[in-house]
Amino acid sequence: MSKTVSLYDLAKVLRSKNAGPFELTLDVIFESKESYFLVKNSGVITRELICKLYNIKGDRCISSRFF
Repeated sequence: MSKTVSLYDLAKVLRSKNAGPFELTLDVIFESKESYFLVKNSGVITRELICKLYNIKGDRCISSRFF
């Protein structure tokens, strides 16, 4: 049985910052390597999800990276 866990519960730091007049950076810093890979490998955080959450068209999202 799998349990849903919020990103807020897994992240040590969760913040957004302006990266310019029309750009936004989302920083998610995890407590552990295991939490990072759990989220990264889940495939839950996608470009499409970010566009939906911020109510922007897909062509307006210039980059989405998961380091």
